[in-house]
Amino acid sequence: MKYLIPFLSLLVLTACAKPEVLADKLVERNGITYQVDSDHPFTGRSVKFYENGQLENRTNYEDGKKEGLSVWFWKNGNLGQRGNLKDGKKNGLLEMFDKNGELLRSVIYKNGVRMK
Repeated sequence: MKYLIPFLSLLVLTACAKPEVLADKLVERNGITYQVDSDHPFTGRSVKFYENGQLENRTNYEDGKKEGLSVWFWKNGNLGQRGNLKDGKKNGLLEMFDKNGELLRSVIYKNGVRMK
């Protein structure tokens, strides 16, 4: 009985999770991203991997546009870049890191425009 509540919680979280698809299974048409052979704008997360199996990037989509946190990794697995997107445009803090994971710079964007 003590495992029932954690199990049910995990089940609910899994059922509510957005789909995760490989980036090469997505296609862009007129500025909107779709899964291949679909007429519905994609909502979910795309992932892309290097040939060594290491995660290259992870991007969230909402109604066919990049939305929310997007991250990119170096081949060695260290974080390369992370930032937020809104309506497919950079929005908020964008951080860039070198191959050793050291922060190189931080930039603020608003609706795709770099703020000073």
